[in-house]
Amino acid sequence: MKVPSYTRRRDSREMLSMTPMIDIVFLLLIFFVCASIGQRPLFYFSSESVAAGTGVDVPIEQPPPKLLEKIDLKIRRQGEQTVVEMDGRTIDSLEALRPVLLELSELASDVPVNIDAADEIPYADLIAVLDICRETKFESLNFVLPPPKGRRPAAAPPKRYAE
Repeated sequence: MKVPSYTRRRDSREMLSMTPMIDIVFLLLIFFVCASIGQRPLFYFSSESVAAGTGVDVPIEQPPPKLLEKIDLKIRRQGEQTVVEMDGRTIDSLEALRPVLLELSELASDVPVNIDAADEIPYADLIAVLDICRETKFESLNFVLPPPKGRRPAAAPPKRYAE
């Protein structure tokens, strides 16, 4: 009589194929990836609606629109005094310019400041305006230059009419 050996059973267990289980794991992985594509992240919902589980969509809070795109400072002379024109209003002194620019820099310090100075402006006043802009922490300061004299603008190409 032949005695069954346990080694044969071990061999048959070791011979089990792992292919079906790997296929199932990959199918589940693909299913969960495809199912999660259309989901909204949870951090867009307020904590009350997530906790209550109401399923009501809460509007997404968007950042406020940028109020200013740029600040244009036109420095001119009126008599013996230097004045600054900004957004259609005239600021009579450089001391009055500081609080206005400070208030604007608190709202948006990343907007560029364009400084357009007339030729007759003393350098001391121009440097004072530049120092005020730097003190109020504006990140970008630009000088507006007039077009070079003696140069004509490039001529427009001739128009061609279709016949």
